[in-house]
Amino acid sequence: MLLERMEQYPVVVVPEQEGLPDTVVDGLRAYVRQGGRLMVSGTHVSQELSELVGVSPIEGNVHAGGYLPVEDGVVNVTGQFQAVALEGADELAALHYQQEPNLNRHDFPVATIHTYGDGRVVAIHGNIFRAYYVSHYAGVRRFLGDMMNALDATGLARVHGPWWIEMAARQRDGKKLIQLVNRSVGGTQSPQRHMVEHVPDTGSFTITVPMSERPTRCYMAPDEVGLEWTWHDGQLTATIGGLSIHNVLVIE
Repeated sequence: MLLERMEQYPVVVVPEQEGLPDTVVDGLRAYVRQGGRLMVSGTHVSQELSELVGVSPIEGNVHAGGYLPVEDGVVNVTGQFQAVALEGADELAALHYQQEPNLNRHDFPVATIHTYGDGRVVAIHGNIFRAYYVSHYAGVRRFLGDMMNALDATGLARVHGPWWIEMAARQRDGKKLIQLVNRSVGGTQSPQRHMVEHVPDTGSFTITVPMSERPTRCYMAPDEVGLEWTWHDGQLTATIGGLSIHNVLVIE
């Protein structure tokens, strides 16, 4: 049952979940072996999921925070990171102990990618999602995006626009409903001033949705904002004129 549920998703993410039951680990192995894409994170991964991620832990070598490479620079991260040795995996990124990119780096990987069966596993050997929860640094978000892109997953719907556009795909009565939420706010937020008085419009943005057949109709509801769409080689590309707070792209 677990494997059948996972097979519905092009990517499965397991962030910092220690002590997974054997049934779950077996399900993850089967999912990846059959072509699934998996991202896992945590200092425990190299110990508890060693075969799946293709590394082994370097005992006694745990680092409290540092810097991760992002684009042409680095971003500071908190929390612990486990040093690992490659056992079939390849390095994606190393932890840095100062702010100079490509210098001052530790001699062990902090993020790895492993081909397992017909699938791929990206492992981040530290509590990266907890670090983002605490800091919300843009660089950490970009780093996670780079790790997700390394999985080279097909079948993903994507937003090409501001990061504060949140998308969720649903299906009902034979229609695909692409829910879109604008998470931006106007003005300065603080513990003393937490009311959202204004949500600025996102402006024009584009989403892409894999579809094997050309839709018969696409429209926005309930807010009929501008929409232009095309379908080519199994992909729907929709350019939306803007997003106030919430709207839905309906695909028939």
